[in-house]
Amino acid sequence: MLLGPLRGRARLLVVEKPGVEFLAKSATPGASDGCGDAFLEEYAADRWAEALRAALDAALAMPGVSKERVLVAGHSEGAVMAAHLASMDARVTHVGMISGSGVSQIFDMAMLAARSAGSPEDRAGRVEGVYETFARMLDEPDRIDRWAWGHTYKRWASFSRVSPVVDLAATQARVFLAYGDADQSVSVEGNDALRAELLARGQAARVERIAGGDHSLARPGEPPFQRMSSVLAQIVEWFLGT
Repeated sequence: MLLGPLRGRARLLVVEKPGVEFLAKSATPGASDGCGDAFLEEYAADRWAEALRAALDAALAMPGVSKERVLVAGHSEGAVMAAHLASMDARVTHVGMISGSGVSQIFDMAMLAARSAGSPEDRAGRVEGVYETFARMLDEPDRIDRWAWGHTYKRWASFSRVSPVVDLAATQARVFLAYGDADQSVSVEGNDALRAELLARGQAARVERIAGGDHSLARPGEPPFQRMSSVLAQIVEWFLGT
């Protein structure tokens, strides 16, 4: 989706998660079911950050690659890591975040539980369950043999400590923020909070808030990745034009 708009205009590097063979898929999309221990040991935000920074070092060392303008973009947890890399490396000038957590994954899970089905008491119980589960995971943050919501304690604990709203406050990079208000994987409230903080701090940001958009930004009845392709093309034009 990015290669077409970028072809002949910029270099594109795609970085896979540490421990994943190129284009390999898990048994359950969006979860770690069936993945081997070698991957589960590597599947943590700090390890991913190391891989991204090493990839950036390698890319910028290549002949003919400009260091003046660098975009890091990602979707979902990749968006979280894009913001995190920008906080670690001042060479990143532009950040593209699509359907990522705005505040943190703990906040997202609590907000999604708060608007789940059932009585107010049921929802309140689910919210408390989220916080209690994260507390257990943070007590044993390196466990790959204990699981919640399709991932290991290690994965959840590491990502729970990463906050785009904090990371983007530590960078001068421009931000493109895209998210749907019907997303069931990350909370619209978290993205709205991130948008508000960026505005309050006067950080340059372009925002696409998609009414009815799901985790892929698609509205009901739309093909899953049609709107995401359009937004990625917008990110390219924004990156090259600002």
